[in-house]
Parts: sequence; C-alpha cells; structure tokens
Amino acid sequence: MQLHTGKFSYFCDECKKGFNCKGPYKEHILWHQMLASGKIKKISRPFSCRRCDKRFTASSSLSRHMQIHTQQFRYNCVTCGKGFVQRQELTEHLNKHIGRSFPCQFCSSRFAFEKALKSHMRKVHGDVPNEG
Repeated sequence: MQLHTGKFSYFCDECKKGFNCKGPYKEHILWHQMLASGKIKKISRPFSCRRCDKRFTASSSLSRHMQIHTQQFRYNCVTCGKGFVQRQELTEHLNKHIGRSFPCQFCSSRFAFEKALKSHMRKVHGDVPNEG
C-alpha cells in the first residue's frame, strides 16, 4: 500500500481526496451523496495534522495519528512486517491475512470485525438490520 506517499489509484471528483483502495473510495463518495441529500451532517474537525491533510475531532486522535508520521509503531505483523499504532489495527490486519471478514450487504466494503461492519451500516447506510 502506498500510504502517505501521495500516489493514489482513486480520486474524489468532489474534493480531490485520493485513495489507495476502492472500498474506502466508494464509502467516501457515498458520504458526499448523503451529505448533499441532508441524511448526515458534516462534523467539525478542528484538529489538523501539519504533515498531511487529515483533520480530527479530538486532539487525542491527532496525537495517535502523528505516530504514523514518526514511525512509532508499537505493534508489528509477524506475517508481513507492517507496523501499527494500535493493537486493534493489527488484529484487523491479521484477520485479512487469514481471510476472515464481514461483508456489507449493501456495498462492496468488508470488515475484519462485526462491530466495524455495524458502525459502517449506521454511518453509511443509515441503519443496522434487526437482529433476531
């Protein structure tokens, strides 16, 4: 993956943001559509990274993000060596190696955790199907 190199495969026509993977790109496009239709409201992100264009709602999120730029990875994948700031990120990554994922029934997104899928369903598709 070409994270933080500025080389992207997908670009948003609306805001020119670049993406390496098709799933997050499609989710981003859907976010613009939902914002335009009034289904969601834009969240204030007053904390911005000085090294890239990312913005955050909390200073703690910005601090965690800065560890990416300084290469302060506390967790490393034993399979491929990729580094992660948080253990949860490593766990999600490891699930990808073993092929475990939870697919969204409405779009092509896949998630390493069921909790992440449910969050996606709420944020992107507006609802979570009834469990029963």
